[in-house]
Amino acid sequence: MLDHNKVTEELIYLYALNSLAGDDLMEVQKHITMGCDICTQILKETEIVLNMLPYSLDDYRVSDNVRYELIEAVKKKLTT
Repeated sequence: MLDHNKVTEELIYLYALNSLAGDDLMEVQKHITMGCDICTQILKETEIVLNMLPYSLDDYRVSDNVRYELIEAVKKKLTT
């Protein structure tokens, strides 16, 4: 099992981004489940920040041409 250290903390950020697989994923899940307070707090804070990211963006209006092309591409994909 991973002991708490800087490498573990870095993996927690990747875990929050759903970017881990295999042994790293299993080890981090196990580490969190075992109750590491530091990593649990890091994960909680990271998830809060990640959940707020969409709200930090300005609204952007897509041009009618781009919207049309996207809809047509989706229609084409659905009919093939």
